[in-house]
Amino acid sequence: MQTLSYVPRPPLASRVELIWVARAVAFHHHGRLLPMLHHELMFNGSDRFEVSAGGQTLVSNASAWVSGLQTRPVDALTAGGHFTVGVLFKPWGLRAFTRMDAAELRDQSLPPEAVFGPAVRQLAGALSPARTPAELFGAVEAFLLRRLAGPPLPPHLARAIAHLDNCTLADNLVNDLAKSAGVSAKTLIGQFRQYVGLTPAKYHHLVVLNRTLRYLAGHPGQTLTATAYALGFFDQAHLTRFFGQYTGLTPSAYLRAGQTGQVHRANPNAIALHG
Repeated sequence: MQTLSYVPRPPLASRVELIWVARAVAFHHHGRLLPMLHHELMFNGSDRFEVSAGGQTLVSNASAWVSGLQTRPVDALTAGGHFTVGVLFKPWGLRAFTRMDAAELRDQSLPPEAVFGPAVRQLAGALSPARTPAELFGAVEAFLLRRLAGPPLPPHLARAIAHLDNCTLADNLVNDLAKSAGVSAKTLIGQFRQYVGLTPAKYHHLVVLNRTLRYLAGHPGQTLTATAYALGFFDQAHLTRFFGQYTGLTPSAYLRAGQTGQVHRANPNAIALHG
C-alpha cells in the first residue's frame, strides 16, 4: 500500500487536517477504527470497500461518502485493487464548507451530494487513479477553496475547544466554559452541535479517549493504575469504564492487541482484525 498525505495551505489549513491518497494493486485489510476527532470526505475506487458499525452497514462499495464524528468503533473491510482519496477535517472544519449542521452527521455516513451539493460530482470525476498525487491533491484543494464560504469559528468557541483539548475530565465543565465565554450553557451546547457535531461534554470525552489511546500505545509497559492517574482518571476502574464505553474493549485487551502487532503507536486508533 502506498499512502501519501498533504497538508493544505491557508486558508484551508485552519479547517482541514490533511488530504491523502492511498493505492495498491492488491490489498486486503480488515480493521476496526476507534473514535477519532475528524469528519471525513472519502472517494473510493477500490474493488471492495465496506464500512459497518454495531452490525449496521454504513457503506458498501460506494464511490464516495462523508462521515461525521463517530462515537463508536467502526469496522472497515477492503480487498482487491485499492484506490482512495480522502480529506480529514478538523473537528470544527466541515462547517465552513457546507450549510449543514455537523450534528446531522454524527455517527453517519452520507452521500457527498447531501453535504456538498451536486458540484462534488465534478470533483469525483476528476480523481482518476491515472493522475499523480500532486494532481489529485490539487484537484481536492481547488474544490475546497471554491466551497469555503462558511463563517469563521466564533472566538469564544475556539477558546472553549482549546480548553477542552488540554484538560482532564471534570464536573461542571460546560457551565464553567459557558461562564468564561459569556454565553449560556444552552447557547454553548448549541454552537458545539452546529460546528462540531457533539455536545461539549461528548467532544471532551473523545478528546480524552484519543489522549488515552496515544498514551497506552506509547507506554505499553506501564501499569493501568499509573496510566489512570497520569491521564486524570480517579482510578483504574474509572479508566476501564470510560475506555469500554467508547471502544467496547478493556485497556488490557487494547494493550494485548498492541503486543500482537494489531495496534501500532503511529496510528493508535486502528486495530487490525483477523479474517
